[in-house]
Amino acid sequence: MEQESLALIAKRIKTLRVQRGLTLQELSDRSQVSKGLLSKIENSRTIPSLPVFLALVNSLEIPANQFFEGMTNLSGQNYLHIKRKNYQKLKREDRPGFDYRFIMGYHLRAASLQAVVLTIKPGAKSKPTTTDGLEFKYMLSPTLSSYRF
Repeated sequence: MEQESLALIAKRIKTLRVQRGLTLQELSDRSQVSKGLLSKIENSRTIPSLPVFLALVNSLEIPANQFFEGMTNLSGQNYLHIKRKNYQKLKREDRPGFDYRFIMGYHLRAASLQAVVLTIKPGAKSKPTTTDGLEFKYMLSPTLSSYRF
């Protein structure tokens, strides 16, 4: 299965959960899928097994055949266009004034990539963090003279 399709499935699971007013914990309880695994699935950081996928779909109370309705595969396109209104809010480090919005994810065998938009509100402060992952940052507006990356 292509990576774009996996990202669409992850997004669909999250969209259906949010539309039904369910928290991660509530869907976790209904499906018997751990909250941590569910979060990784929704953020395209892991691929669910078929039994896990079916447990999630059943817990979202949608027939499996309807789950895929309207979902188009991105194969053959050189681009991915996601409108700002469709960006998903991400929970990251506890940083007041830092707003993360998930755009898409892509998995490789040894790594994964997430594209996010980070908006830093005026006056927001944070301590530096470290990660084993790779990060690419592209600043779209004014420099942050008081913030160290």
